[in-house]
Amino acid sequence: MKHIKVIIVMILLICLEVLYAQESPTAAGGEATGAGATVSYSVGQVMYTYKTSSNFNVAEGVQQPYETSIVLPIKLLNFAVKLKKKKRSVLLNWQTVSEINNDFFTIERSKNGYDWQGISSVIAVGNSSSLQSYSATDNKPYSGLSYYRLKQTDFDGQFEHSQMKSVNIFGIDNFQIFPNPTNNQITIIGNENELAEIIVYNSLGQDVTTLTLKVLKKEHELLIDLSNLKVGIYYIKTKTTTNKVSKQ
Repeated sequence: MKHIKVIIVMILLICLEVLYAQESPTAAGGEATGAGATVSYSVGQVMYTYKTSSNFNVAEGVQQPYETSIVLPIKLLNFAVKLKKKKRSVLLNWQTVSEINNDFFTIERSKNGYDWQGISSVIAVGNSSSLQSYSATDNKPYSGLSYYRLKQTDFDGQFEHSQMKSVNIFGIDNFQIFPNPTNNQITIIGNENELAEIIVYNSLGQDVTTLTLKVLKKEHELLIDLSNLKVGIYYIKTKTTTNKVSKQ
């Protein structure tokens, strides 16, 4: 009976030692054996320490907290969106410094930053620990302010998105009317907002729009036929601008 009391006291001391030794232990346990009696307990058993004497042995167990690590499929170094003014297109460039099971990239665009549309995809190298460069071009971009982002997809179908980038396409700074002077036709280049409302005035301020013919050549390009108008000065009014045009 005396041996049992000694064993129980030692167990309590060991538990206290474990509690003080580890700031936030998740569990503890052990087993003690003596002559004529055995006391055991078990909660966690990850790391053991054995203590032995001539009459008994004690095995301590402390369950250590789990550590988890998340391996990202890619490490994106940069992502840039650039407007190519002459061709009226958007160039996208990005680089990665590491890739794991990376299947492909999808280029997505949006008018409002909430509703997204996939417009093209680029095959990835798959696995890499060196610098990789990618590029894509949007030849039919939205007018005005628009947004782009990358969707990266793994071989198992899992995906994640990059931060979004914005670009202003065919804003007021890109507004053009040519040729000027003109003989019969002029071309207006601008965003949808500007081209939505076109009025032609003569030098007296009279609206002569009905004498002209408007033809939409492209989404951002409007052709106006002035052949029914007399030679003189005219004013082409868009939604926010007024432009002087000379017809010869």
